[in-house]
Amino acid sequence: MQTSRTAVKGVFMKLCRTFGTHGTTISKAIPRISFEEARNKGMGESPRILVSGMEGWPARRWDVAYLREHFGHIVVPVEISQGKGDYRSIFDADFEAKRGKFEAGCLMTLDEYSQWFLQCRDVQKADVRGYIAQCRLDDYLPGLLDGIQTPTIREVAHGLHQINFWLGPGGTETPLHRDPYFNLLCQVFGEKYVRLYDAEQSMAMYPFQNGLLRNTSQVDVENPDKRLHPKFESAPYWEGILGPGEMLYIPQRWWHYVQSRTVSFSVNFWWNKSA
Repeated sequence: MQTSRTAVKGVFMKLCRTFGTHGTTISKAIPRISFEEARNKGMGESPRILVSGMEGWPARRWDVAYLREHFGHIVVPVEISQGKGDYRSIFDADFEAKRGKFEAGCLMTLDEYSQWFLQCRDVQKADVRGYIAQCRLDDYLPGLLDGIQTPTIREVAHGLHQINFWLGPGGTETPLHRDPYFNLLCQVFGEKYVRLYDAEQSMAMYPFQNGLLRNTSQVDVENPDKRLHPKFESAPYWEGILGPGEMLYIPQRWWHYVQSRTVSFSVNFWWNKSA
């Protein structure tokens, strides 16, 4: 059901308290449309939240317990971020062994991941977060494909490049970055805050200049440094809350930042422009 204007206003007042004001920045709410409208008119050149289209997904009936029962034995890559706490005092020696050569992540079963990062209060108190991020389904979790449906939108179906899986607790973030593909982020359960900047605002995003991070901004979105990144606070952006059963369309090369508000399970579809 489409969110009322009053509810949207309430959401954004909460966001202002969370993220603060940004000087002369102009923000606008991401338009919310039906799946039928997107299918009939095309995806367009700017962000959209599709408020329908996932009703037939079996995965919409799943929860963390279902994922553990049916996919808990599967080994997945986990990105680990550490806050003020020392995670080494929490986890056992087996966890340290699993980290292996990975400096900021490790491999573990989905069941282990759930126990440590979705349920363990000691981990949460230590401000340590684990995120199954951009996990390619056909490489790690092909069984999940039975629970989702490729959206019947011409652009997606004809140019599909990759399908990814995302699972994490509240507070996990995807840093501000951009991708070379068109993107449809589908929220299976949980909620995410999303913020997007037009590709034309790239100079104000201060991307890293070398290596694999050239598509990633140096800006801390929640606490931007005005001295180092003076153009960022005046860059216009689009924002919204992506709820269960909703899809976010991210145009090609648009900058986007995502933060989970709750335990969150998402799937995204990357595609190239079809001929």
